[in-house]
Amino acid sequence: MSSDRAYTKRGVNLVLVEFNDDVAALRCGLVSEGLMERSQGVYRRSTGVLPANGS
Repeated sequence: MSSDRAYTKRGVNLVLVEFNDDVAALRCGLVSEGLMERSQGVYRRSTGVLPANGS
């Protein structure tokens, strides 16, 4: 998934279903862990830096 592209909920689900049928839990987890951002129903891959292990 590209960080400069906007995704609909359906678009995110189409990617996530390849990994697990529970796309809602995966999508929610990605947002809550800061890997994706959601605004007004539009999803984008987060451009933030992930913390190093143990931080």
